[in-house]
Amino acid sequence: MNLFLLVWRNLWKKPLSSFLTLLLFALGTAIILSISNAQESLKNRVKESVQGVDMVLGANGSPLQLVLSSLFHIDFPTGNIPLEETKKILRDPLIKEYLFLSIGDNFKGYRIIGTEGSFCGWFDCGTIEGRMWENDLEVVIGAEIAKLENLRIGDEIHSSHGFSEEGMTHDHSHFEIVGILEKSGGPEDKLLFCSTETIWEVHGDENPTDPEITSCLIRFRNPGGLIAFPRKIRNNPRYAVASPAFELNRLFLVFAPLISFLEILAWVIMLISGLSIMFALFNTLSDRIYEISLMRVMGASRVTVFVSLCLEGVYLSVAGFVVGDIFSRVLNQGLVSWLLPGFSSQGNIFSFTSFEMSLFVFVILMGILASVIPALIGARKDISRVLFSE
Repeated sequence: MNLFLLVWRNLWKKPLSSFLTLLLFALGTAIILSISNAQESLKNRVKESVQGVDMVLGANGSPLQLVLSSLFHIDFPTGNIPLEETKKILRDPLIKEYLFLSIGDNFKGYRIIGTEGSFCGWFDCGTIEGRMWENDLEVVIGAEIAKLENLRIGDEIHSSHGFSEEGMTHDHSHFEIVGILEKSGGPEDKLLFCSTETIWEVHGDENPTDPEITSCLIRFRNPGGLIAFPRKIRNNPRYAVASPAFELNRLFLVFAPLISFLEILAWVIMLISGLSIMFALFNTLSDRIYEISLMRVMGASRVTVFVSLCLEGVYLSVAGFVVGDIFSRVLNQGLVSWLLPGFSSQGNIFSFTSFEMSLFVFVILMGILASVIPALIGARKDISRVLFSE
């Protein structure tokens, strides 16, 4: 019989023991790979989203909240700021360009962003099916909204006040969909964009005497603006500024201890699963000693016996890795979407990172090492004594 097939059949003579060992390996692998892949996906997606945005200007409040609500749209805005006063503040030679945002309405829970037509130069919008808005009450929607709500160009929708679809519906205003953004994997996929004037009109204030916006994204001409501009705002109690890069680095540092704990836990589980392979082989060795002796009598060498027992450990560890890797790929998408709603993991599900390949080699070596001692004992058994005793 083929040695590899024989090893596979031996593993499942005690299915519960083999299954539990495989499950431990799969759990450890899934946790390690999920944390690694989710971290990488989050960092890449966040980096793409904040790229080109040097600072966010908004109402006084939490800087992190200002960044999350203006760039990732996963928190409540800190309030509104007067448009005319904001324009005066932005007349600064250090500022290269800026983009106004007006946030406060939704369509079925998807946020509507009042802004300018140049917003695609700030975000990864790709190509647009249809066109950009040209008039008030025209809206461009994200790819995910179009797919999930079965919307097409030319359809009309109504907005609701606030960020929940249970809010007061603006039945008097009909939004016409004139464009659909290409899927990017970022928060833009689940957002609707229109002109700032549209937001004012929906709230019954077409020509406000004191217009307000929610926040403003800023690009500086040089890095000096990151230092000088906050000083300019510091003495104004109505405003706050936040650096996306700084705030998000701080956020990652907050999660760092939890991530480290989970990584340590995963490696401990992997170690326990390696020990379980060794103990499982020890426990079955006494039951299989007669079988091993028959293998020797039929011509199998000590090396063959040693290799067959080591292969059992390798089979379990590799099978556990494969199951854990598949589970981690599914879990990775869920983790990214949970930590930053609206984002999706853009990695190819069939691709392998260098870390995954290194972990695969480590798992094979672990399976071999866990099997070495039981395999040596089994290979060195005196077959004459075993058969004579039988």
